[in-house]
Amino acid sequence: MEATAEEEEDYMSAAFLVDAVPDQAPSARSCSQSRKRKQPPAPPPKPKPLKEIEKERRDEALAKPIESESKGFRMLKMLGYKEGTGLGANSQGITQPIGLEFHDAKSGLGMESHKRQRLEEYAAKQPKMSDGLVSSYQARQRQSFADRKLYGQYRASFDMCVQLDLTHNKEAESEYVKQHADQEAERKQSREQGRPYNPPELTTKQLEEDLEKQLAHLRKDYLYCIYCGTTYTDTADMDAHCPGPKEADHS
Repeated sequence: MEATAEEEEDYMSAAFLVDAVPDQAPSARSCSQSRKRKQPPAPPPKPKPLKEIEKERRDEALAKPIESESKGFRMLKMLGYKEGTGLGANSQGITQPIGLEFHDAKSGLGMESHKRQRLEEYAAKQPKMSDGLVSSYQARQRQSFADRKLYGQYRASFDMCVQLDLTHNKEAESEYVKQHADQEAERKQSREQGRPYNPPELTTKQLEEDLEKQLAHLRKDYLYCIYCGTTYTDTADMDAHCPGPKEADHS
């Protein structure tokens, strides 16, 4: 009556495990889709400002022609007006109604035109003021450049006077060598005392006079022209090849 061990079904066999596992239907959503967050709803559109709504309604109403059934149109027809023609006895007037001009500012009527007039008057004055400022600035710049150039020529001629006087052993009688030695002593003293050296300030007139004197010394004693950068052999050679004693002669 009892079944043998071979006839009994083995609950550890693969067939038993396969039969025991129920069929699984494929999932409608994947894991990534289930984890995906829902997008927030789009914000509602902002309402239009009241002024914009009023302007749209106003423009829409003004775009419509005058209705023939209105009281104003009937009054115009009684006075001889024909639709599509201009006003006036000879139909030379306007054919469209006068447009509306809204005053949104808080200032009184006429204030805007007054401000506009003040701005136009101010703008008319500006070019004259700016032209004066520009010309004044340009004049100061030109004068500053001329002063720097003059001082540079003064220093160059002074140094050449010192150099040539020392080369020709005239340091005992040279005022330029003595002046140079005094400046070097003052510069050394200022350096030892720890303060900056400030050379004596010369006016434009003094610089021009000293420069003319130094140029004459170089030309007369050494036949040297600082603008040519040349030492000539004699007076005839200088007169023949040097344009003149001044910078303007060499331009």
